[in-house]
Order: sequence, then structure tokens, then C-alpha cells
Amino acid sequence: MKVSVKNIIHHRGDALLDTFEYEAYLALVQGNRKKAKDILFKNHFDQYWTGIRNITTGEYVKKVYDSKGEQLPEKLSDHDKKYVKEAVNNRVHYEIETALSIMLDGCNLAPVGKLEGNIVRLYDGHNRAAIQAAMGFEEIDVNVG
Repeated sequence: MKVSVKNIIHHRGDALLDTFEYEAYLALVQGNRKKAKDILFKNHFDQYWTGIRNITTGEYVKKVYDSKGEQLPEKLSDHDKKYVKEAVNNRVHYEIETALSIMLDGCNLAPVGKLEGNIVRLYDGHNRAAIQAAMGFEEIDVNVG
């Protein structure tokens, strides 16, 4: 269903247009790739250490440990910051490349969310929603269920 970007919230609860992802992709759309990368990197890296880690970043960190032939430490305080930086760089690279692809070819996979009154809370695809909003879309397709 078509949903106004003003009526979309991130799974964290913040309005889509108030997210760091939107801010980063707005910079990317305006041609400032470095600023976009810096925003994404800082936020993903900082969030990782909060204890309320993003599952996606955690998967990237695990892959880096695996690539080094090492076991991911159980305690967050034992995680190697170099490995986390490498993982976050890998994630940011993927997100920027995906955003650039959407800018060129459009979004082929709609974000997924749940209707909460007149608001849609995204559970998957918040980056895809944010890049479309940054591109100036006032409404985007969201699979609501």
C-alpha cells in the first residue's frame, strides 16, 4: 500500500524523516557520499556498543571474526574495536551501494511494516524507505501486514 513518508516510523519508534538513515541518504542524494558514509558509520558503530546492538551489525561483526578464524567473544567489552570498525565499514559500504542502486533503478523490494492507527512501523527495509524519502518521494510502497 502507498504510505505517506510522514506516517512512517522506524522500528525504534522515531519518525522516518528524523532518522540518521534519512539524514545520511539526504546527503547522498545531494552528492555528498563522504558525509553519508560518516553519518552511517558513526551511528552504527556507536549503537553497537550500547548493549542494544543492531542484529545486522552483529552479523557483520560475526563475519569479520569468522574471516579471521577467530571466535566472537561473548562479552561485548571483549570485542575488538578494529574488527567492529571493519564490520561497520562493510555494512556502510553495502548500504551506500544499495542506496545508489535504488537511486538509479528504483526500489524493487518494498519495506515491510505494521499498521498502528494511521502510522506504519517498519520492521524491514527502513534504509529502502529512507533513501526513497531522501529522493523526494512523498509516498512509498510498503507491504503492510
